[in-house]
Amino acid sequence: MKYSHPLYSSLAEQAAIQEADYHDFRKEFDDLWAKDNDMLGLVLKCHLIVEYYMTECLRVSLPGIDRFDEARLTFAQKHHLLTGWTFGFPWVKDAVQALNSLRNKVAHNIHYSIEEKDLKKIYDCMDPIYGAKKEPSKRGPEALIDFATFASMALAGWAREIRRHAPATGAAGYNELCKQRYAEMREQDGAGNTTETPPEN
Repeated sequence: MKYSHPLYSSLAEQAAIQEADYHDFRKEFDDLWAKDNDMLGLVLKCHLIVEYYMTECLRVSLPGIDRFDEARLTFAQKHHLLTGWTFGFPWVKDAVQALNSLRNKVAHNIHYSIEEKDLKKIYDCMDPIYGAKKEPSKRGPEALIDFATFASMALAGWAREIRRHAPATGAAGYNELCKQRYAEMREQDGAGNTTETPPEN
């Protein structure tokens, strides 16, 4: 017997079916390849850059932790740690969380299409900034780029402040220094506002 495949009656039948399978595969593959790769790549790039600055901020904030890189913290774990105490992070934390959620959706589901609702928290973070600068609100890729820039700038700024004022004690030491300085300022203000009561005649 020249043809021995148990599931086809002939080589011609097998070839015809496999040819049809290839055409079906090629159509599906081309549809996936034609997706908006620019937006997908932008989400991943923004996520990577923001995470880089989150990591650097944590490294400076927790100077007592040896072999920080070996801890292999996830993005969500870094977000949780920063949310707990880093001054200023609450301004952007919800949008950073939304960026991570969006990254997970597009990175693990090739069929996922980005919708405006995925960017809502990012818009909510950026719109007040646009308003303060008297600029029109941006949407889509432009807003995503602006947010990644703003969040990264904020994280980098906090890291530099801690490195400048409390390199040995990190975020806890920096916060303590701020509390002490605020207390001194209040005392000075109180002393400056004290007036002597004139003596009675």
